[in-house]
Amino acid sequence: SGAELAAPTEVQADMPRKTTELLKQLSICMSSQEMELYRLRSRGQDWATISAQLGESPSLLRKRLSRAIQRVAAELKREREEDEE
Repeated sequence: SGAELAAPTEVQADMPRKTTELLKQLSICMSSQEMELYRLRSRGQDWATISAQLGESPSLLRKRLSRAIQRVAAELKREREEDEE
């Protein structure tokens, strides 16, 4: 049972590295405009506030960020599949 308790600790210790890798991948795959949207949302700003700040509609900004995240997810999946080959 001691080994079972060690696994979550190992996963938790690995999380900062994985987070760093993910953020690096985001910065590679996303435009500076998309990264700014990501940063603003990750800081808890709502779409209305971001919309007022950037001068674009909330729905356009939501869609832009959603598409960017989908693009990054597809790229990560593609890379993972290549690594498994």
